[in-house]
Amino acid sequence: MRTNRWFFLILFCGFFLAGCGSSTPSPSSVRVLPQGFVSIEDLLSQNSSIEIFFWHGDVGFILNIEDRSYNIFDTAADNSNFIVKYNGKHYINKEVLLEVLNFAENRNEILNKRYVIGEPIEIHPIGGFCQTYIFTIFSVERINEVDGIATYEIKFDITPPMRTLQVTRNHFLHVTTTDGITHANFEIVDENTIRFNILAHRTPYELTVAIPSAFFFEGHKRTISLID
Repeated sequence: MRTNRWFFLILFCGFFLAGCGSSTPSPSSVRVLPQGFVSIEDLLSQNSSIEIFFWHGDVGFILNIEDRSYNIFDTAADNSNFIVKYNGKHYINKEVLLEVLNFAENRNEILNKRYVIGEPIEIHPIGGFCQTYIFTIFSVERINEVDGIATYEIKFDITPPMRTLQVTRNHFLHVTTTDGITHANFEIVDENTIRFNILAHRTPYELTVAIPSAFFFEGHKRTISLID
């Protein structure tokens, strides 16, 4: 079954039809092909599990494995550091795409890795499109319980520091409990402290963080185990 794959194709067609006659970002046409850019078709011809898609002003890649489809990367279609149009064909930054393909090949290993409390986690941006950050989670402690709701406090460090507390909060995606429930109700306290609430009978199991940026790359996520 390729249910997810057909979903993406139907969604793409919907966006395409809805966008007819409207102005949406598209790859920039260039007269001179930038150095390091190659034909998309040439680079993807040897990898049938990767598909490129254009939708609603974005361009990205879908990885098809084990009858499932995953959106592993997307950015603005007019991002000329990534994609351009030359002589009627699309060309892409080879160095960036090779990073995407490398992630696709090692996706399970990268996403399934679990870090531990106190371990520095360095996250490199793909293509240099955003800042490299180092995360360290120092502790996760239950500090309060009221009416069956437990409050937990996370002590952490992010280097380099964020511009605002809201940007700091955006690095935290969710906490998953031992029974598989995810919670994203974080409250930022200061640049090194964040809190979340869960039902008191549940136990935090893992924390997922990421680099927030103007484009999506699945490989920017990291997961920290909260139980020894």
